[in-house]
Amino acid sequence: LLDLLEAGKTNLRRCTYLVLDEADRMLDMGFEPQIRKIIEQIRPDRQVLMWSATWPKEVRRLAEDFLKDYVQINVGSLDLCANHNILQIVDVMTGSEKDE
Repeated sequence: LLDLLEAGKTNLRRCTYLVLDEADRMLDMGFEPQIRKIIEQIRPDRQVLMWSATWPKEVRRLAEDFLKDYVQINVGSLDLCANHNILQIVDVMTGSEKDE
């Protein structure tokens, strides 16, 4: 998208709706500068949705920079924790038993 914008092949002036899915992963992968460049191209009266499995400070900072009067909705716990209630069962069988 940035290549097309920089080449003048397209623009985002009429874009009114932006969805950032997996915002935390994009930041983890180092795409913050690219995200910022894209958002700067979009009209100021845009509506933005950010989806994130986690809500680290980098995602919060991005939200504060680009969202006005935003609402944060959390599903489940904000604390990352491992689920210790997992039961794993291993059945060892022969090849002929697998066919049954």
